Amino acid sequence: MLVGFMGKDVLAQVAPSQRPKSVRIALHSNPSEKAPHIVAVPLVKLAADMMPLRIDPKNPDSPVVFEMDLQSSSTRASTQGGQ
Repeated sequence: MLVGFMGKDVLAQVAPSQRPKSVRIALHSNPSEKAPHIVAVPLVKLAADMMPLRIDPKNPDSPVVFEMDLQSSSTRASTQGGQ
């Protein structure tokens, strides 16, 4: 599980029963006005295409935000096994 904070606008879509096939989420490392709600999402359902970004790039201790896709079911094929 990956734990972070997110805004209320996509909070309902994170629940497995209400999740569309794929939803783009932004997980924050610290709570803020933009992201006051704590959530935990399963790692096997995440697909990230970039590294986390600092909210304040000039501050090395700044909180980060991690944008990724949360999938309803794992779509990654196993790379091991016979064909």
